[in-house]
Amino acid sequence: MNSKVLMAERSDLYHDARVQKEAVSLRNAGYDVTVLGLRSSRKSNDVDFPFKMKTLYVLPREYGVLRKMHLFLLILFMNVRIVFMKFNFYHSHNTYMLAGMYLAKKIYGGKLIYDSHEVQWELNKLAAIQEKLFIEKVDYIINVSLGRAKAQSVKYNIPLSKICVVSNYPLFNSELKVAREYLNNQQIKFVFSGGLNLSDNKIDNFIKAIKEFPNISLDLLTFSYGNSAFIIKELIKDLGIDDRVKFIPLVKPNEVLETIAKYDYTVNMMINPKNLISVNYHSINKIYESISAGLPILCSDLPAFNDEIVNNGIGYSVNPFSIDSIQDGLRKVIVTFDRHYLVREKAFRLAESSFNWQKEELKLINLYNTLEKVCAE
Repeated sequence: MNSKVLMAERSDLYHDARVQKEAVSLRNAGYDVTVLGLRSSRKSNDVDFPFKMKTLYVLPREYGVLRKMHLFLLILFMNVRIVFMKFNFYHSHNTYMLAGMYLAKKIYGGKLIYDSHEVQWELNKLAAIQEKLFIEKVDYIINVSLGRAKAQSVKYNIPLSKICVVSNYPLFNSELKVAREYLNNQQIKFVFSGGLNLSDNKIDNFIKAIKEFPNISLDLLTFSYGNSAFIIKELIKDLGIDDRVKFIPLVKPNEVLETIAKYDYTVNMMINPKNLISVNYHSINKIYESISAGLPILCSDLPAFNDEIVNNGIGYSVNPFSIDSIQDGLRKVIVTFDRHYLVREKAFRLAESSFNWQKEELKLINLYNTLEKVCAE
């Protein structure tokens, strides 16, 4: 009989690429995987996953306080439900599921894995308290970068050997190479993909900068935090560039690479005014999706971006607070655009050799196989 794995997450599972990737990888490795989480639509989406999916409907973000109350009740219900679910492995994708999974482990045995892909003590006090309370009780920890893992090890005095780094890279798809057919020398098409939050991303300055470059356009494939989308829409209107800058509909996680591969460049103007560990050692899957799609990147001058993007020769960095600096970066893009296909090739090969889920999933599967042997002894 295959070992049974219960994963739990408080996000919309239909839009959580990391949970989906991990669940599929473990299922393909022979584990019987069930994933418990939420969905933002009233009806379950008609998606054929190779693992079992159990979802609860959560009110959308526009409901504000009501959504927060609903989310609290759902998390409480999920934890109680987990206590009555017998599995060999309990895999918590955040701190909010640790209580139920810890109790289930104590009742039924098995192993508890904490997938800590956020720096919880930088998020909020409740997450920090829960992590501190349970982190020594888990059997193994998964983190998304070595920098974050080292910080976590120091923070809680936990051996680094107890933390497995499984980076949030996308599946490499060699067929995306054909996207170069979409390139042209008339218009340089930028895309911004991911969450839009002007408190930590100066995409507004990028939009101001491209006003002076009529041959550059920007599509925003994004969901917004707070009033960021409203501010950006007003800015586009005030600048009179709504013919070149626009929001486009979101797509499913498995359609993102195919969608962005049709562009020439991606952009990310992330900032780190509070010197957060989560930004210094970022885990932006949208960056790695762009590399996997063979897209060069115009980015802010964060150390991690300079290391992964600029030093690898797949983009340029700028000062995100300076419109002049961004415009200098855009001039570099324009001047070197006749060699653009070479940069795309380099990004594509970098994804093939390093930034891909096929390599990362081996770490995840090896962790499970090792823990399973311990259980059998």
